[in-house]
Amino acid sequence: MVHTRDRPWARKLAAYKRSGIRELVRCDPEDARSPLRLWDRIEGDLVEREVLKQDLERSDVLGLFWQVEPVTELGLMLRLCRDSAGREPVLTDEEARCEAEARRVEAEARRVEAEARRVEAEARVRELEAELARRSER
Repeated sequence: MVHTRDRPWARKLAAYKRSGIRELVRCDPEDARSPLRLWDRIEGDLVEREVLKQDLERSDVLGLFWQVEPVTELGLMLRLCRDSAGREPVLTDEEARCEAEARRVEAEARRVEAEARRVEAEARVRELEAELARRSER
């Protein structure tokens, strides 16, 4: 028996099957047992693949990996990762902007630190030159 909440999904799945797409991914955060479901086009039909809960699932179409991860503000979220361990997520635009800003701030901090070391070194050179001049006068 199909539950009422699944009826719209059954219609969507039928439409996806007719559409010719090569891969279908569904993330249902309310399904704690198996939130990630995947279908692959095999011999003209979308066939659901077995998903191992603890593993990332490879997208043969994208050459990346699907991962469901908990996000504090949002609950479960579907992400793409570049590696099978999930350590290299594909960044959202906002994450990419934040990461670029963090790199810019780090680079600026390194520049300021290098400038401080240069000024400190110049001051030390002047001290040593003054000390050398005093010793030369004796």
